[in-house]
Amino acid sequence: MISIEPIQEISGVTVSRKESYGQIVVFKDIAGNRWDLLGPA
Repeated sequence: MISIEPIQEISGVTVSRKESYGQIVVFKDIAGNRWDLLGPA
Protein backbone atom coordinates (compact mmCIF):
# COMPACT_ATOMS: atom_id res chain seq x y z
CA MET A 1 0.00 0.00 0.00
CA ILE A 2 1.28 3.47 -0.86
CA SER A 3 0.83 6.38 1.53
CA ILE A 4 0.38 9.77 -0.12
CA GLU A 5 0.85 12.89 1.97
CA PRO A 6 -0.84 16.19 1.08
CA ILE A 7 1.32 18.59 -0.89
CA GLN A 8 1.54 21.89 0.95
CA GLU A 9 4.45 23.83 -0.46
CA ILE A 10 4.19 23.69 -4.24
CA SER A 11 3.64 26.74 -6.38
CA GLY A 12 2.75 26.91 -10.04
CA VAL A 13 5.41 28.55 -12.17
CA THR A 14 3.59 28.58 -15.50
CA VAL A 15 -0.02 28.58 -16.60
CA SER A 16 -1.22 25.33 -18.17
CA ARG A 17 -0.54 25.33 -21.91
CA LYS A 18 -1.09 22.96 -24.83
CA GLU A 19 1.86 21.73 -26.89
CA SER A 20 2.02 19.24 -29.79
CA TYR A 21 3.01 16.46 -27.35
CA GLY A 22 0.35 17.24 -24.70
CA GLN A 23 -0.72 19.68 -22.02
CA ILE A 24 2.00 20.97 -19.69
CA VAL A 25 2.27 22.94 -16.47
CA VAL A 26 5.47 23.66 -14.50
CA PHE A 27 5.62 23.60 -10.70
CA LYS A 28 8.37 24.55 -8.24
CA ASP A 29 8.87 22.44 -5.09
CA ILE A 30 10.11 23.58 -1.67
CA ALA A 31 13.75 23.03 -2.72
CA GLY A 32 13.33 25.28 -5.77
CA ASN A 33 13.36 22.42 -8.29
CA ARG A 34 11.10 22.82 -11.32
CA TRP A 35 8.86 19.89 -12.31
CA ASP A 36 6.99 19.50 -15.61
CA LEU A 37 3.58 17.86 -15.30
CA LEU A 38 2.51 16.43 -18.67
CA GLY A 39 -0.96 15.35 -19.73
CA PRO A 40 -2.23 13.60 -22.86
CA ALA A 41 -2.35 15.47 -26.16
